[in-house]
Order: sequence, then C-alpha cells, then structure tokens
Amino acid sequence: MLEVNGKNHYALMGIDLAELAEKYGTPLFVFDEKQLRENYRRFYNAFNRHYPQIIVCYSIKTNYNLAVCATLQEEGAHAEIASGLDLYAAKKAGFPFNRIVYDGIYKPENDLRESISNKILIINAESLSEIELINKVAGELGIKQPIGLRINLFKPPRNPIRRFLGETYCYPESRFGFPLAEAYRACEYTLKMKNVQLQGLMTHPYH
Repeated sequence: MLEVNGKNHYALMGIDLAELAEKYGTPLFVFDEKQLRENYRRFYNAFNRHYPQIIVCYSIKTNYNLAVCATLQEEGAHAEIASGLDLYAAKKAGFPFNRIVYDGIYKPENDLRESISNKILIINAESLSEIELINKVAGELGIKQPIGLRINLFKPPRNPIRRFLGETYCYPESRFGFPLAEAYRACEYTLKMKNVQLQGLMTHPYH
C-alpha cells in the first residue's frame, strides 16, 4: 500500500491500482505478465527436473483472457479445452492443435470433426458412445485418432446425471467418465476400434 497526498493507494509491482480503476472503471482485473511467466516456469521446472517428458496444460475455461492464454502459449504450455468456446479461444491465442487436449463430458460432432481433421493431440473420452463417435468421425477422415479414457476413482454422487442432450454420456455409478469397475472393459472395447488409438488414462484427483 502506498500513501499519496495523504491517501492510501493499493499498488502492484509499482503500479497504482487506484489510478487504473479511476482510468478504466471497475470491476477491473490486472495481470502481471512478468509474474505469470515466472510462475509458469517455476511450476514447469519443478516437474521437469524429475519427469523430462512432462507437459503442462492450461485449462482455457479457467480464464478466457486472450492475453493470458497467449502468454502461456508462448511459454510452451499446452491447452486443455472442454467446449467449442474453449477451442475457439485456444486457437485465437495461438495454440496449435498438436498442443491441445480435449476433455469434457459433451463434445459435439462438428467440434470433434474440426479437432480430428487438424490432428489434435488427444481426446479424452467419457463413455462408450463417445468412443464410437470419435471412431466414426476419425474413420470418415482417414485418421487414427489418439484418445484417452477418463476414469473416475471416486464414489458416485447421490443424484448422478443419466442423460445429456438425448444421449447417454455417463454411467449410473459415475457422474463423470468410466467408473473404476468398468475401466478394464472400456480399455478392451477401445482397443477393438479401428480408427482410434488408446494412449492414456485420465482422472481428476478430487471427489
């Protein structure tokens, strides 16, 4: 906090936030590009020292600000998307498709078609019907698409979502992804598909 002419002013890296708020109005969000870059490098290096093949994916839905997204893209981050809007923002920020990971419980066919045709890095599937759709689209495009399977390691919620837009996109035992008891069968099923290549398993480490 700075005191200017007897008044207290909050400052960030020498920048008077009160003056910025007066100039641009409120609410006002101020980002420090230098600190953002330093934070990313520190986070990346903490893992890279032990796991040389690590990649860091920024969740685009966390903040669509293109300046923030573009800065992380310049630092070498990958993008994690969960919707068509996320995909649009990732492209605008300069992320190439081979540095984009597609997650999310619902992926429209047109978004899948665009992603697969541009050789997206990987698509994490949440259900057998989604695997079938990815396999269908990839087959039509003549591409063998890398996919992962989302495995839910945690207890199911009391009121699981059964249907989404007329299609079954999750299991009674698991709100998101495949329940652990179904993981092996899901892998076997995926390996039978001609146009997808199983390359990994994904889970979120929280309930």
